Amino acid sequence: MSDIMKIGFRLFVITAIAAIVMGLTNLATEEPIRLQRIKAENKARQVALPQAEEFGQLDIEGGSWGNEAVEIVEIYTGLSDDKVVGYVFRVKAMGYVGDMDIILGINTDDEIEAVEIGEHSETPGLGAKVKDKAFLEQFHGKGTEAQLSAVKTLNEDGSADTSGSSTVDAEGSATTDTESSATVDTEAGATADTEAGATADTEDSATTDTEGSATTDTESSATVDGSSSATGGASGSVQEIQAISGATVTSGAVTRAINLALQYYNAILINGGGN
Repeated sequence: MSDIMKIGFRLFVITAIAAIVMGLTNLATEEPIRLQRIKAENKARQVALPQAEEFGQLDIEGGSWGNEAVEIVEIYTGLSDDKVVGYVFRVKAMGYVGDMDIILGINTDDEIEAVEIGEHSETPGLGAKVKDKAFLEQFHGKGTEAQLSAVKTLNEDGSADTSGSSTVDAEGSATTDTESSATVDTEAGATADTEAGATADTEDSATTDTEGSATTDTESSATVDGSSSATGGASGSVQEIQAISGATVTSGAVTRAINLALQYYNAILINGGGN
């Protein structure tokens, strides 16, 4: 046997042994990894609906619900002593950087119990602030009958401050996303959200979300994010949430995800009894 054949044979044996070892390692760790993932997912559901002791997965009506920007991934019934205490939704929404996992709990009083942010790739110090307690606590106790909107400024009474066209990323039939000079999220040494070339919000010269060189989210002169076609409609039809400063795109993604879950809850779970 030539030296080349000997070397080749030895390499083959080494490669085969390495492949077998890696395969055995994968088999040994696959189940613990799966169980750990399930444990982490159950923990997130427990945070979203703490009164539930166990969760049962439901089929999504029609197999899917949503679109490429926001989609319901999973729905669970929350149970305690075999009684339904609420529902938990896991929704995937397109944030500023990429997809975000939003976990939402709804209790039997038709209120949002809690919101938890799962995996995401949002900008540290900006979009990632949607995981902060101060932002997430705003959703607790919100009713399921009205859509949510993320706005830049809230008045002292909790209503949206619509002066100066304080528009945040909007959703609905009246929503228009345009690329103009009306609202610009820029990324530079001193980041600013500029509206109509007149008003600027600067966040300690920190880098903020950028959506193209001049991305604009406008809805007429002064509206809000995340509501349906009734955005800006009758009083009480929209519930406002304070957006994260410098991260309006990410804030809007969270409210859109929650709004989709609320639509499903009202249209399917309430009317259909959760079957």
